[in-house]
Amino acid sequence: MLNPALLLATRWLLALLAIVASVPAAAAITRIGSDDKLLPRVEFLEDAGDNLTYDDVVLAAQQGRFNALPEGTQPNFGLSKSVYWLRLSLVLADGESPDRLLEVAYPFLGSVTLHGEGRQTATGAARPFDSRPVVHRNFVFPLALRAGETNVYYLRVTSEGTLTIPVHIWKPAAFHQAAQGSYFLLGLYYGEFIALLLYNLILFLTLRDRAYLAYIGFVAVMAITNLSYNGLGMQYVWFDWPTEGRVGLTITLALSAIFSMQFSRIFLNTKQNAPRMDTALQTTSGLFVIALCVAMFDLRSAFLIMAVSGLFFPALCLGAGILALRRGHGTARFFLLGWSALLVGTILYTMRTLNLVPANFFTLNAIQIGTAAELLLFSFALADRTRRLIQKNAELHERELQLREAAHRDPLTGLGNRLLLDDRLGHALQMAQRQHTLAAVLLVDLDNFKPVNDRFGHAAGDALLKAVAGLLVNAVRASDTVTRMGGDEFVLVIEALHTPNEAYQLAEKIRRELSRTMTVAGRPLQVSASVGVAVYPDHAVLPEDLLRRADEAMYRDKDLRRTLDDLVVI
Repeated sequence: MLNPALLLATRWLLALLAIVASVPAAAAITRIGSDDKLLPRVEFLEDAGDNLTYDDVVLAAQQGRFNALPEGTQPNFGLSKSVYWLRLSLVLADGESPDRLLEVAYPFLGSVTLHGEGRQTATGAARPFDSRPVVHRNFVFPLALRAGETNVYYLRVTSEGTLTIPVHIWKPAAFHQAAQGSYFLLGLYYGEFIALLLYNLILFLTLRDRAYLAYIGFVAVMAITNLSYNGLGMQYVWFDWPTEGRVGLTITLALSAIFSMQFSRIFLNTKQNAPRMDTALQTTSGLFVIALCVAMFDLRSAFLIMAVSGLFFPALCLGAGILALRRGHGTARFFLLGWSALLVGTILYTMRTLNLVPANFFTLNAIQIGTAAELLLFSFALADRTRRLIQKNAELHERELQLREAAHRDPLTGLGNRLLLDDRLGHALQMAQRQHTLAAVLLVDLDNFKPVNDRFGHAAGDALLKAVAGLLVNAVRASDTVTRMGGDEFVLVIEALHTPNEAYQLAEKIRRELSRTMTVAGRPLQVSASVGVAVYPDHAVLPEDLLRRADEAMYRDKDLRRTLDDLVVI
């Protein structure tokens, strides 16, 4: 038998436990003091079927059915179809001003309704902008706190996209000052978009490189995407079309991914250099096209498709960049840095969307920060690519000039060949006709050159030809042309003559210079030459006729000269 005293004590203990169990759990209190900005403690209740009224929610709070978030964390429920109610219990410190502002700093929430102070205020991205109680890109509600009591507010929030609900309590003056700073920074942010877009548009119009066109599309779409994402689009652009604005964000997000992958394909030339990677990029682009189509009638499903695709499409682009860099694509360095920045931002954004990481400044603005860094680095990558292309084109042009020069040069003496002769002779006749001057062709043929090869070998003969070429070049002006027609025959084109006598004097000078003793291959040699002269327009007006007349004159000169023992070995 139980001890009566023990039985009585047990009954009292059970009664006490029943009383304690019937008392609602203490609310998560936030004390409002002198702080300019405060992160309040938040309790939440999920209404999966959207069945609860405000009175039901108040009763649920009294019954302790709200769950408190850990202190210092922001509400983030991912892609949820549920309605969420947030409860804020605020206690104003003595002597503090009762005026405060409640900011919900995520402008893509479809519906945000504040219950408190005996009234309700409804706004959200699904409503026109003029429904907002405070003109701002985020959702801001004025509060009038009562001293000496707990001020309880309920936020009812729904969204077709991500249910991220960052909440802050501000002093009005501090809020407006911070708002000015944030709008200034956003102005700089969009200034970067405009500058990059115009700069690369000019480069595209100049270079006609498709990579610039894909980059321009990416910049333009990302600018519109961020207008939606940070609330400026709702405030300044489509304030009377909230539905179109929310659908537009999904569409521009999909388009930005598509443009970025097309830019990657063109920039890295994956179609040629990495066909499998190119196929993967095209397949992923197809997923975003599907998301773009789904967004027309189901935003949440479209967001889910993009969130899943967003986990791996930057990794694909990053892999393509690594592959290109390993294969010697030097411009892939900036490309990789840009994609790394966006990859980090995209992963943080996607993880926050799926409620895998808490909502804070970096996860809320991860896409914007990553995009700004990526766009700058992509622009550097394009500039580096253009520089390399220009350098490569210059090298190809230089090589082409060298090949063209080689095609116009005699490989033994370095003088011009028949191709160069035809070009320079035609030019000389045009200039003579235009300037009313004379031009001349001198055909120089060495006398008895064959015995040199027979007696001393071809090396000596080649050395003799080089020595003669040097003498002929030194005998004329820099503007004149000396060519070798083959064997021991040379043709000189002399421009800007005033009298035919100048050409004959030059011919005599050449005969005299070539008759002097020369040291060739260590041997002193004395040679002679026959020179034929033809003057434009006295002897002919066509290039081929002028060459023929010079050839005839050379043979006449050769007939007048001695034909035996013209070469004397010392």
